[in-house]
Amino acid sequence: MVPALPLGEEDTERAPAGSEQQQQETQERVQVAPSPSKAEQGKEDAEMSVEEQDEEGAEIAPAASEQQQQETEERVQQIAPAASEEKEKEREREKKVAKMVEAMRLLEPLPAKITELLESAGYRRVRDRSEHPALELMKMELTDIVDSLKLMLPALKDSRVGVELELEFHWLNGLIPFARDVHSLVRQVADSRLYTLVRRAVRFFRPSNKVVLYSMMEESFRAAEYANKFRCLFLASGSSGQALPPCPGLPLFGIDRPTKKLLRWLMPSEGTEKRLRLMAILGPDGIGKTTLAMEVQRRLQQCQGSGGHYSFHCNVVARVSNSSHRKELLLRDILSQISELTVPVLTSDQSSSKATMELLVHHVREYLQAKRYFILIDDLWHGGDWEEIKDAFPNNDLDSRLFITTRVQSIAWSCRSDSDDVLVHEMKPLNWMDSQRLLLVKAFGSVEGSSSSYSMKLLCDKILMRCEGIPLFITAMADWLKEKYQQQQHEEKEEQKHAFASGEQVPQIPECLREYSVIDNRMKEAKLYFSQLVDRNFISSGAANCKPGSNEAETRQWHVNQVLLQILASKSAKLGFAFTSSTLVETATGHGSVSTRMPRRLALYHPDPLLPSVIQTLDLSRTRWLTVSGAVSGIPLNKFIYLVVLDLEGWVNLNNEDLEHICTCKMFVLEYLSIAHTRVSKLPDEIKKLQNLMVLDVRRTKISALPFGVSELKRLYHLDIRGTAIRGLGKEIVGLQSTLRTLLIGAEGMIHSTQAAPWVPHDVLQHFQGLHTLATIDLTRQSESFIMALGDLGNLKVLGVTWSFHQCTHRAYRKALQLSITKMELRLKSLTIHCGIGCSMEFLGDIFLGEPWVLEKFKVTAGRFAHVPRWINKKLEFLSFVQITICGPITDDLERLGELLHLRCLILGLDFIPQEAITIGNVGFPDLQRFSVDCQMPWLTFKAGAMRKLRYLQLKLCTCPVTSQTSVPSGIGCLGSLSEVALCYNARYTTSRNVKVTVEAVTKQVAAHPNQIDLFINDYQDYSVQAADEETENNAIRTQRQSDAEIKTWCSSGT
Repeated sequence: MVPALPLGEEDTERAPAGSEQQQQETQERVQVAPSPSKAEQGKEDAEMSVEEQDEEGAEIAPAASEQQQQETEERVQQIAPAASEEKEKEREREKKVAKMVEAMRLLEPLPAKITELLESAGYRRVRDRSEHPALELMKMELTDIVDSLKLMLPALKDSRVGVELELEFHWLNGLIPFARDVHSLVRQVADSRLYTLVRRAVRFFRPSNKVVLYSMMEESFRAAEYANKFRCLFLASGSSGQALPPCPGLPLFGIDRPTKKLLRWLMPSEGTEKRLRLMAILGPDGIGKTTLAMEVQRRLQQCQGSGGHYSFHCNVVARVSNSSHRKELLLRDILSQISELTVPVLTSDQSSSKATMELLVHHVREYLQAKRYFILIDDLWHGGDWEEIKDAFPNNDLDSRLFITTRVQSIAWSCRSDSDDVLVHEMKPLNWMDSQRLLLVKAFGSVEGSSSSYSMKLLCDKILMRCEGIPLFITAMADWLKEKYQQQQHEEKEEQKHAFASGEQVPQIPECLREYSVIDNRMKEAKLYFSQLVDRNFISSGAANCKPGSNEAETRQWHVNQVLLQILASKSAKLGFAFTSSTLVETATGHGSVSTRMPRRLALYHPDPLLPSVIQTLDLSRTRWLTVSGAVSGIPLNKFIYLVVLDLEGWVNLNNEDLEHICTCKMFVLEYLSIAHTRVSKLPDEIKKLQNLMVLDVRRTKISALPFGVSELKRLYHLDIRGTAIRGLGKEIVGLQSTLRTLLIGAEGMIHSTQAAPWVPHDVLQHFQGLHTLATIDLTRQSESFIMALGDLGNLKVLGVTWSFHQCTHRAYRKALQLSITKMELRLKSLTIHCGIGCSMEFLGDIFLGEPWVLEKFKVTAGRFAHVPRWINKKLEFLSFVQITICGPITDDLERLGELLHLRCLILGLDFIPQEAITIGNVGFPDLQRFSVDCQMPWLTFKAGAMRKLRYLQLKLCTCPVTSQTSVPSGIGCLGSLSEVALCYNARYTTSRNVKVTVEAVTKQVAAHPNQIDLFINDYQDYSVQAADEETENNAIRTQRQSDAEIKTWCSSGT
């Protein structure tokens, strides 16, 4: 947080008044603070009476007194902490409310003051100055923050909802000082511009004060990001009590007949009785219950003005939230639609909550008593809720209608015990024709779509068979189909087109969607939460199998299930959090869920013919994030002048002219720019105009030199030039010495790369004492003094270097590297050394460590050790990644590696042929999750209980003489957590006996493993390795059918 600037004269005069006002507000809050409730007083009386009874009982029955007194004390001890905890929560909630009110008091007038400031100063005077867009951005971000606070404040004032959102408001602790800093900054800028001479205004905007302005602008952006995120989480949680019904944009298929059926149910009953009729739509999530209900409600509104059978005094639509206080929120929502009456918020103890519910039920019932009403309650999902709210809807003999949608069968039919007039409509999946029409219209905009090609028809049929008539799955698959078709259009050869479409694998609909509710969304351990997402196939590793030249960086890439991704994109657009190409076009053209929020985040990954024209019509002044990749075209970058993040990685249509346009279109507030993996060949000198830039990523481009304009980027702290044609770094980066913290050069990973890293002179390196990360720097052409100088970089935490065979044989070079590493031992967290073939790195084992390292990663590629260095032992408490190659006996080394308590990934190379089995017992490796062995003959034996957390096992092998049929991996079945096995070998060794025996042995063990194991052999998955028996297959079929029809509410709240 930027320190508050000194108050001006006006602030000094107003400060005491503000303090008196705050004291008065505090006194008022104290005066209106609720006294202990009757329930609390009653609880105390009950405790006292219990104690008195126990004392009396002790006199009458001495034999039983001890046991009774002990039980009484236990009850009192249980009650007292609970009451104390409730009071503490109430106090915390009041503090948070006070903080939010104070923040709003400071922030709410600031946008208007900034507007007045800019207008008074004159637009022409500041249009070429960088402070104008900074102030404009601050104004918009402050407006967004205030809007979000206004939305969330009523719920936070509600004690029950506020406590539930407690974790989401930790950012309030920093919001108050931020609000005061902005308030002070705006005051000072106003003083310098409005009340003094022009020269004083110029003096304020000298470089040091500009840094303050930029820092405050950045803080505004960060605060608005938090506010926007919590706003979306708040709406998604349903805590606001606001429904998010879908907007009928696309044509509805298979819904006309059930709509007419339900409309007939709304008509008055025959005969003289005009009882309340309960109606329910029953069906699993994703099948279209809400869509059908909203269509009925829409047609009912059309007939409302004409009177007759469909005329109701009250027409209400309310949705049940996911909040634990959903019943109260539901009744409050209904009451707000039928009356202006409000119910006061009471305290959060149980008796007050019950009293509030009784009061709400009474008010709703009293208002509806003399009216004919139609009330639609969407998604009644908890069985006990109906019993508590049913009394709010009177049977007033006026032909009223109560309409609910639910996915729980017991709820729908339990209504029959409360009323004789109950009708239940059970939803059915769409038939084949309606499913096909929905898929084509959603994907291509018409029923004909792009189904004229035979290959596309085959792909559509595969999708429809997998979706089985569930509309949610069909619409999600339609987005995937549209992306694949547009990719196909960019193929040049006709043969490639047909092969692509007909052979394309349709994404699986994850079985685990129906089990998602098992995941506790309040888990504090993100690691456990993440692993559960992996277990349920929501996400999968981007490096699921062995690939030539792969490295550990790929294991950090994850893929989201395609069907789930489309569902998330749709929900994200509905909440206004982020928009993709499809959701942006659908929203703008009225075919999607309408969001009143301007797009703050855009992720444009695939081309759409309507996308350029849609973007031209939008107000993009509030867009802060823009990601473009693939074959997207027609993006007017000049409209995004207030971008903070611009990620163009992988955008095939980006060229030098576009980049120059970005640098000259006055994106003064841009902080992040990535043009990685594009065809750009020149970085323009105009890059210096992006004065606020902090991150510049030009990986894998054809850029051959950095312009001198880069040195004028005074806020740049991250520079990535890996994989470029840049051959040297010189004075063009010296100007970054005070801010640069991360410098990434050379080829990505430097594995199997013939490309030399850029040359970094000694006199340039010595300027960058603030570097935290330096990778990968080429030491093969450097002097001993340069290697020694690496140890003098006092803040270096991550280091990656290349090392040659010549340096391994030269004592002076070895000594220099030893000394440099020793100097960095107390701060170095990651050390990577890419060695030349045949390098002996045994000299690193002689490093003397006076204090335990904070090392987290140690990686040596191609270089060999006779044994694991002695300093790699249990004292390295943080070491989690090790890659090392051993050329000697491994037994003792395995024991030492097994003592590393937090080792999670071990890549072990064995540069010898084992003469006996390498045994891994049940002791050691307590946290290991990924184990890779590179050996000519991986003769490993796993004992029962070995590597209990191991999930991924990779075996790299090559041809060598087979000593016996037993010299193969064994004991794989003892790895209880294993879920993936990969075998890698050169294709020319396929017929080798050693390879064939090893593959056969591993395959058999995987087939017999009790877990579901994914087996990859040279990058291809073997789906037939674990053949299921008949009972398992039948269970899988039933599970698949259920999962397709029972997707949970978190991904279908708008269906």
